Amino acid sequence: MEATPIQTKDVLSRALHPPFSDIQFWIIQIVVVFLTVLHFVLDATHLTASETLIGLPVFALLIPVGWAAMRFGLHGSGATALWSTVLWLPDLAFHHGDDNLLNELIALFIVDLVGFVFGQHVEHQQMTKNAAIAIEAEQRAGEARYRHLFSATRAPILVVDNDSVVVDANPAAWAVFGYSVLDENVENVLGCSLLELENFEVGEVLTVDVDNEPTDFRCLTTSVRDQDRLLTQVLLQDITEERRAWRDVTTYAATLLKAQEDERSRIARELHDDPLQSLLIISRKLESSIDEHLLEIELDDTLSEELSQVKGDVLSVAKTIRNLSQGLLPPSLEKLGLEPALRGLVADGEFNSECKIDLRVNGVPSRLQLDHELGLFRICQEAIHNAISHAKPSQIEVTLEFGDSMLALEIVDDGCGIDFGKEIDISHLGLRGMRERASLLGGRLMIESEVAKGTKISLSIPTR
Repeated sequence: MEATPIQTKDVLSRALHPPFSDIQFWIIQIVVVFLTVLHFVLDATHLTASETLIGLPVFALLIPVGWAAMRFGLHGSGATALWSTVLWLPDLAFHHGDDNLLNELIALFIVDLVGFVFGQHVEHQQMTKNAAIAIEAEQRAGEARYRHLFSATRAPILVVDNDSVVVDANPAAWAVFGYSVLDENVENVLGCSLLELENFEVGEVLTVDVDNEPTDFRCLTTSVRDQDRLLTQVLLQDITEERRAWRDVTTYAATLLKAQEDERSRIARELHDDPLQSLLIISRKLESSIDEHLLEIELDDTLSEELSQVKGDVLSVAKTIRNLSQGLLPPSLEKLGLEPALRGLVADGEFNSECKIDLRVNGVPSRLQLDHELGLFRICQEAIHNAISHAKPSQIEVTLEFGDSMLALEIVDDGCGIDFGKEIDISHLGLRGMRERASLLGGRLMIESEVAKGTKISLSIPTR
């Protein structure tokens, strides 16, 4: 209900602001004055028919009013209609009868109505036309910007229609695939169908033979409309060098880890074969010497206790070396597999701490490649060590699940958790090494933690 006054006010505002600066507007006003003066002259000299034709000159005002509407819209026609009415009002004083007065009033009303309605209609049409022109200009400018970006982009771009035919390509695509790529089926160009391209997941790599060389692309598809056609734009980002560098880094990391494990294995064997055996021999000799001297002479009680203490110290050192050797390379891992090695790891961790550690195995255990088993063992070993050293949990649950084509490992503790909002010494926690090992195994390490509620570390790797 409140919109009508606002609209009327707007119409009157436009009607009362005519284009005074335009010479053509003043020519129209002169025509109005001329018609009005002519009407008065004809009335005064009785050249018109007194009763039948006296109202006709009023409609002659439609000529300048219509002209103003066509030229200026409501800004011109509204003012012209009002001006015509003002000039014509004196004629009402010389009317001949009430019927003639009513006819002139109706005629003036029609002139004003035409001025406002027709002027507003013309103005609306002009605004619509101007808006359409502006939209068309913006579309042309947008298309020009698109073509500029399309041509300047260094990544190859193919535009494919619904029939999987390449209908356009940018210069970068011509440089890679040649000018003959146009009108080719996209499957012949990229080796996969349009539907497969549209279903590419984020991070998925498309490998295409370019000049008999495998080239890796990251693929992004978007729908674009060209007039009445819906097209698919395929953007190909060359990541060959990036993936080559990543493979080099991965190979280097794998080489470092293998060298580290080889060194650990060598040290473990040397500790087991030399120092440990030597300490065991020393322990046996001490025991033998004590027994022989006890038979031959009666030893002082203090000396006997000291010799027994030395023997105990030697055995303690031997046990420490044995544990160190097994920590570097558990014999059960190479001989029996991952599950027995993890059971030994859990038992040692529970024995050397106040934390209860449980191992649960789901599925049918099977042997993996030794480097895979060793990698999983190291991840679990580091996770348990981190939890005991930093989280102070009361319980740790380790779950190993063997699937048909996947193996999952999960370590959950009820410790203090990790506050990811604070700066964390990644190298101290060993998370970086765990992630690198997981990546080399073809999996991804996931860490979920909440302060005061514990931490869950999970990993899945393919076994085929």
